[in-house]
Amino acid sequence: MACDSFTWWNTNYTNSTNTPTHTYTNVVGCDSVVTLHLTINYSVETTVTETSDGSYTWNDETYTESGTYQWHGTTVDGCDSTVTLILTINTVGIDEIENSKWRIDIFPNPTTGWLTIDNEDVMRVEVMDGTGRSVLTVEHSNHIDLSKLPDGIYILQITTPRGRVQKRVILK
Repeated sequence: MACDSFTWWNTNYTNSTNTPTHTYTNVVGCDSVVTLHLTINYSVETTVTETSDGSYTWNDETYTESGTYQWHGTTVDGCDSTVTLILTINTVGIDEIENSKWRIDIFPNPTTGWLTIDNEDVMRVEVMDGTGRSVLTVEHSNHIDLSKLPDGIYILQITTPRGRVQKRVILK
C-alpha cells in the first residue's frame, strides 16, 4: 500500500495493480519471479466555503473573523489530507435586536471579557446564552465582566429608566 505513487524497479505506478512482475536470478543461480500487488491510496485536498453569523467552529477552533484557514491531517488510509476553509463571518456588531426609541452602544464587540455599555443609567443587565438561559445578572453597572463565560454569542437585556433593550455580543 502506498500514497499517491510507488516506484518499483525504476517504474513509477500511480494506480493500484497486481500485474507487474520482475524476474531475477537468486544467489544460487535459480530464476525467481516477484509479482507486485500494489494498492494506491490518494491524498485528499479539498476546499469548503462557509458563511456564519458572529462565529464559526471548525475542528475544535472557533473563528470570529473572515479568512482562509487550513487543516492538515491524514486520511483513514494514512495519506496526507488538506482541507481549506474559506470563511465569511457576518459581524454581529452593535445592532439592536429589538426596536428602541434610544440608542445604547456596547463596546468592544466582539470582546474577550470586559464590556462597557455606553449609558450611565443602567439599572440591570441580564446576560443570556444562545438557548435564552440567563447566565449572569449585573445590577447598577455599565461595566460587565464576561470573562468567566465560555466563548460564544450572548444576548444582553439592558434595563434603564427609559425601558429595555436587547443587544448581541460575541465573547471570544
